[in-house]
Amino acid sequence: LLLVAVKFNMIFYMVWHIFYSLQQINVQRDKAVGVQQVPGGYFLSRHIDNIYRAVKNDGDDVRQTVLEYTDVINAELTRKRKEFGLETAE
Repeated sequence: LLLVAVKFNMIFYMVWHIFYSLQQINVQRDKAVGVQQVPGGYFLSRHIDNIYRAVKNDGDDVRQTVLEYTDVINAELTRKRKEFGLETAE
């Protein structure tokens, strides 16, 4: 009889824990916000990482590095916008 009671408590705890976890996941999912994707957006995040690495690891000048990568990023975003028939600044 004691073994049955222990098994019942274990099953009850497992079910309650799963239910509570699902509630928490639903709360988090309801608060999640997506980031709008733009053509070439992957390029921007990649080069922001490259800027950081160039400054941190190589000791490059922050201002000069950002300006150099800005030209590269803008050229790629303009190319992608043209590719998809979107308005460009040119």
